Order: sequence, then C-alpha cells, then structure tokens
Amino acid sequence: MFKAELELLEPARLSSRQTKKGFTIYSRLFIPGGTLRGAIITALMERGGVDVKAEAANPSIRCEPLYFVGSDGRPFYGPFTYRHKLTREVREVEVDELMKALREVIEENRLTPLRELPLLDPEYERYMGLQGEGAEAWVSAHVAMSKRYRKAYKGLLYSYVCLTEGSKFTGLVHDSGSLLSEDVMDIRIGGAVSRGFGRATLKLSKESEESKTQLVREWLEESRFELNSRSYLCLIARSPIAYFKNPFEVCPYIPRISGRDWKAEIVSIEGKVVVLGNYVEVGGWSYLTGVHKPQFNAGSPGTLLLYRVTNWRKAREELVEKCLHGFDELSAIGFNYLTPLITGGKPRRWLLLD
Repeated sequence: MFKAELELLEPARLSSRQTKKGFTIYSRLFIPGGTLRGAIITALMERGGVDVKAEAANPSIRCEPLYFVGSDGRPFYGPFTYRHKLTREVREVEVDELMKALREVIEENRLTPLRELPLLDPEYERYMGLQGEGAEAWVSAHVAMSKRYRKAYKGLLYSYVCLTEGSKFTGLVHDSGSLLSEDVMDIRIGGAVSRGFGRATLKLSKESEESKTQLVREWLEESRFELNSRSYLCLIARSPIAYFKNPFEVCPYIPRISGRDWKAEIVSIEGKVVVLGNYVEVGGWSYLTGVHKPQFNAGSPGTLLLYRVTNWRKAREELVEKCLHGFDELSAIGFNYLTPLITGGKPRRWLLLD
C-alpha cells in the first residue's frame, strides 16, 4: 500500500462527457482512481516494467481517488457539511447525532429521525463538491479543424474545462504484484495529453498496512451496533459507489456484501434503502472503440450506507480486508472503497491518510 501525492505541472483535462457546450469536468475535488491507474500503467509501460495484457486481465494495481489538498495541507473531504440554499448558512452534522438518528430509525422502523437532519431536508444542499469548491479550473476554447480540407469545421467550436497547474492531490494506491516502489514518477493524466495537458509528478511513499489493518479492525467494532439481537454496520464511501445488476443497469450502492458463512444486506425502511448521499455522473471515452463510454450515476464519495450483518464474528476479518483494499473487482478502477463510520476527529480520517 502506498500513499500517492500528485502535483499538476500543466493544466489537466479531466472531463466526464461532451455536450453541445463542450466538455464538462468530472470533479474539482478528486481525480478518479481509474484515471490514475491508467496514467501509472502507461508510465510503467514506457519503462518496460509491466505486462499490459496481464495487468488488464488480472489487475494488481488498484487506485483510490486522489483528493484535492487544501490550503491547510490536508485532503478536502467533508461528507456531512451542508449549506442552506437560501441563507447560505453552513451546517455540520455531527457523527454522534447521525448515529443516534440511525438507531432511532431502526427502533421506530421509520425515516422520521433522519428527516430532521439536513441530509434529507430539501432546503439544504451538500456543501462538498459545489461549484467553486476544490481545485481551481479554467476553460480552454478550441476550433475543430478538418485534416482533409485544412480549414475549420463550420460551427464546431468546443471547450475543455481544465484543472490549473500547481493543484495537489493525495490518496492511496494498492499493489499486489510488486510492480511499484517508493518513487517519484513523471506521468500524464487525463485527456488531451498529446496536446500538452496533464503532465504531473506522482510521489509514492510506502504505508504501514499492519497499522491500518488494526485501525480498521477497531473502527469496525466502534461502528457496529446491535438492536433486537441484530448487528448493524455503518460504512461511508471514500470513492464513487457502483454495483452492476446487469450490463445495462447500475445501482449507486452495493445492496449485498457476502463472504464465507456471512452476509451484509442494505437496510430498507418504509420501502426505501438507508443510503444517504448524492450522485456523481460517470462516463468517459474509449480509446479502444473510439466512442463515448456509457454514462451512469454512481453514489458519490461520502455516501453513507447502513447494513444488517448476519454472523458478525465471521464477517469481521473479511470486512477488514475489504475496507482496506476494496469491496469487489471495480475497486481496480477506483470504485467501491468503504470505511467504517466512526466518531471523533476530522472526517478525512476516513480516507485512511492520517
């Protein structure tokens, strides 16, 4: 496990989709794990240090999102910060307050306790990820040129939204194949790298997996609570969340987690699952087929999920491993990293970076 620290040396184009107005930016708060993984593998390939086909078939490098580092030198991550739409008053929901409301939801079998918090109040909006939050960005305008006629296409103006040079991001990278070492790598990240975008440095520092394993084990016990002889577990997303029911239907949360002789199922109250968060639109461009990838809505980082766990003793150790290294195969491209919800300290602790 490595701590990754990235600094942009040139503007980076991290776009989610193309519209009539141009390209829209994926996020100013984080660089997607799949984008980082592609940049790392490309850099290793140029060094001759990776079998690309083998890595594609059986991923050993798994990247979590890299979060924007604020002026205080810490990654920006505030999932329970809300702002009133009219008064602009910012309100922080305390974890103790939230945990109390979740217990009451289970005891009363109704969502009323949660509706009293800004999480479900329509007058409040989630503060994290709003326009202007995160890294600074600027718009780069372009004209599409015809290679055949050597002139501009009529009416084909387009624009890129770019993160500015000097922006810093940090997160975790996992390597089960010993392909990485402590190093400072020159990488190109995002789109349009052949046009001068996306040059960056990536510093990798070894992290103690043993200490993080013990930490997550303690957090799981703290996050779990029992009601009516049943075990419940609160998890919070440190990456986008997606579950493919089939190739054409995507769920923005993981409905069921299972292992050997245990399972964890998402709690449902009043016909609604207890999943608190926003959506983030995921898409992209396939260089293999030359077309846009299908777009879908994933659960955003900071999403809270409440599970009912069967056979907690057997589930605990497997959950430790999943919380550290990802919950399924989508974790290779930066999805489905969850941390036990705990009280005390700064929310960025849930990123496992402090």
